[in-house]
Amino acid sequence: MKPRYSTAYLNRLFSSDAYQDLSQLSSILCATDRFSQGESDYGLPQPLFVFVECLQWLAMSWRSGSAWTYYEATPRSRQEAMYQGLDALAAPELARRYAEGMECWRDPQARRALDVWMKQHDADATPWLHSLVRANRATIEQLMG
Repeated sequence: MKPRYSTAYLNRLFSSDAYQDLSQLSSILCATDRFSQGESDYGLPQPLFVFVECLQWLAMSWRSGSAWTYYEATPRSRQEAMYQGLDALAAPELARRYAEGMECWRDPQARRALDVWMKQHDADATPWLHSLVRANRATIEQLMG
């Protein structure tokens, strides 16, 4: 049985500026019938895939202290889909830094520079992620059934 969410709860999630609510929206997307771990883009529409994966990239990098954790654990095909999505969604700085990580995650010196950038700009990505889910609310609700 699919989980059901009240309109009031969804309104709160979509109107919130809290990071925790982004995590909750990601969890909701990952619980939809459309989500498939085996697909490079999880079987989600590009903006929603980018939302889920960007949150994963930032969270894994922050929790472990280094972006290498994310890149080591993420299949190259998913990384390529993520880069293409960031590029298509007009997030040039995130796309550039993401691509940098794809190429340098094994190089400790280059990786340290990326880790520093990520720590300094993690909070900058949050408003962009909120705007991404708000712009795609109808699609998210449609996927929820």
